[in-house]
Amino acid sequence: SWYSSVEHHEAELSSIWRSEWICVGDVTDMPAAGSWKAMLAGELPVLLVRDREGVLRAFLNVCRHRAAPLCEVGAAGSGAALTCPYHAWLYRLDGSLARAQGVGTPAGFDVADYSLKPVLVGMFRRWVWIHADPNASPLDLGPLGAATDAFALEDMEVVLTETDERDFNWKVLLENYSENYH
Repeated sequence: SWYSSVEHHEAELSSIWRSEWICVGDVTDMPAAGSWKAMLAGELPVLLVRDREGVLRAFLNVCRHRAAPLCEVGAAGSGAALTCPYHAWLYRLDGSLARAQGVGTPAGFDVADYSLKPVLVGMFRRWVWIHADPNASPLDLGPLGAATDAFALEDMEVVLTETDERDFNWKVLLENYSENYH
């Protein structure tokens, strides 16, 4: 049931994929200054954004108005802002709402209250990690991280990138690469 139960999979999404730090890529996979890219991290819609000053941020890829995705998964782009395709709300690259198209001036509406929801970003050596909980403890890989201290990982170049989407439980792939046959 750990591999086939829908209920168990849903529990893992909550207890692992949305409650722990998740590696989302190498620094070379991240957007350039003034750019963004959309992805899923354990079914969490994430928007990785690098502002013009080079600061890497992550947000939920969800408009604060009607929860429409700002970008399609896998999409990337550049510019000074992102526009929601649903009602044209405009967000700056720091996640702040610049303009709420069509809202007018209702009493008590303040654009400062409708910034994108942040996702924590952590760096370990050359890898970027995210955490869905904005109150999570800082990224700390403990003894596993310390075990890599002797290696100049930042000086290495990525020579191969593979993407492989399969319709099976994520643990099957993890266990496959954890055995000594591969």
